[in-house]
Amino acid sequence: MERAAKEGWPTSKIAEVLRVDIDEAQELSAAFDRARQIVDAENPAEMFRNAVRFSIQDAVREGLHDAESIEALVTQICYRAADLAYVLHTRGETEGETKGGERNRCGHLLFADLRVVRFFGAGPDFVFLTGKSS
Repeated sequence: MERAAKEGWPTSKIAEVLRVDIDEAQELSAAFDRARQIVDAENPAEMFRNAVRFSIQDAVREGLHDAESIEALVTQICYRAADLAYVLHTRGETEGETKGGERNRCGHLLFADLRVVRFFGAGPDFVFLTGKSS
């Protein structure tokens, strides 16, 4: 997908090379583009906002029509919080500031609804999150 993006391949060529149909090739291209927007974000806060935005867009497209679908979205946002904690840890940043000195708008993460998840810290090989379900 990276080569296809760099070289500007048409969807038909992506489908041919990956041996998938056109619809699946379009979905793969869109997913790759979204992943790049997350990975190539300017800073961890922007990465987090992009990832959460895409999770919400997916949930809205699939339908937020019951408690189960809402809980699935909450779970996805919690995963994004864990991703942010890992990135901040690997970059050696605190939750309050990034290396450039700009304020990181993500800070402590608290999701209050059916589940509360809070980032407490990270060790050399793990990110520690606690959660409480009602």
